[in-house]
Amino acid sequence: MLNRRLILLYIFMSIIHGQSSLNALGYGNFSNKFHASSISIGSSGVLSTFKENISLHNPSTWHNLPFAVLTTSVNYDQGLIENNDSAFFNLSSTSLIVPWRQKLSFGLGFSPLFSRDIIFEDLTNDQFIFTDNDTLNYRRKIISSGGASLAKFSLGYKINEIQSLGFEYGTVLGSSRKSNNLIINDVNHFLQERDYFSGGIVSFFYTQLLENSIGIPITLNTFVSKSLKDIGVENEAYQSFIDLNGNSYHDSSDFPDLGQALLPIKRFSSSEMSIEEFGISFDYKDENRNHFMLELYNWNDTGDHIFSSSIIDSYIESFSKLNIGFVRFGIPYTDDRYDYKAGIFLGDYDLKNVDNVKEIGIGLGIGIQFGLTNNQIDISYNYIKRNNLEFINGNETIQSFSIGLSLGDLWFVKRREM
Repeated sequence: MLNRRLILLYIFMSIIHGQSSLNALGYGNFSNKFHASSISIGSSGVLSTFKENISLHNPSTWHNLPFAVLTTSVNYDQGLIENNDSAFFNLSSTSLIVPWRQKLSFGLGFSPLFSRDIIFEDLTNDQFIFTDNDTLNYRRKIISSGGASLAKFSLGYKINEIQSLGFEYGTVLGSSRKSNNLIINDVNHFLQERDYFSGGIVSFFYTQLLENSIGIPITLNTFVSKSLKDIGVENEAYQSFIDLNGNSYHDSSDFPDLGQALLPIKRFSSSEMSIEEFGISFDYKDENRNHFMLELYNWNDTGDHIFSSSIIDSYIESFSKLNIGFVRFGIPYTDDRYDYKAGIFLGDYDLKNVDNVKEIGIGLGIGIQFGLTNNQIDISYNYIKRNNLEFINGNETIQSFSIGLSLGDLWFVKRREM
């Protein structure tokens, strides 16, 4: 169970900024935010929701692209915990995908992996009374920011008309910081730490059309990911200081001043996080171009987690998700060029030292195709409800708006009159 002192502390604290309460766990909340085309049904990215038989996060489907694609997506999340509102804007993914002769494909991409952006703060001052004429007013504030990201290289290969493979390697990079601030009589007393991330994650994808074997127009997509090189963390703990000039930075005006401060204490763990993922999905297409989709997804972290740099003494050990989606794709170069998407998803977070967190969500989306090279704008909306958040003494509601822009071009494709 959580330390009683921590429980009492966070009962009187409130999240006033941040993407999610789960950002306060461990090294942050892992990102299950993808391109706007897949967010609309809550997919982990393996389902073909960008275009028919194409997922921007599944290299085994990229050979179906008629053009090279440069795409990016952004999110605006608005969260509500009890009566406390928060908002967060971020880049969810960006990538360049190049198909070659409808057989091979390769891509470069960048996406967030973990996010730690969050602030906890006392709502009121406490007092410590020495004598009638000597009283200290104090309150506490904890800030964490930053996180890890993935720089990805991907390959896709079409084996035959019904089978294809994909491979992806992601290099982990980035850093985050945490600051404990004890505010005594309006003077800040800081204790700061920084974490630097490294490592690599490898993923394998497989897609197969099952109609020839079972007589039903169903497409199977599956993938598995693992930390090929476990995610290491270098932690730097800095000497505490009094922020005399109130700029929240350690400089020559503080005590002790920057020149007198001790060098940070460095620690390194080579296996702080060890991530495994698995997803499998089924996509049934009827005669009216309607796609009915089912996806199962599981994520696990079996790392050491030996550093206690988390805001809350817990982290996400595993996460499971079920998605049910519907997509109707439009027809390019016609008036019926709009994609319509909807989904419902259920999630379960298994947390260290804390009871599981449950979530349920719904999503809606639309894709608008334009131009000769199948350019596309995707707009998505998610509504997510999380409960059993004992570490913040409340439930959480998140509304997420996503916009994605994809631009096509004739790379390695024989130019012809359109």
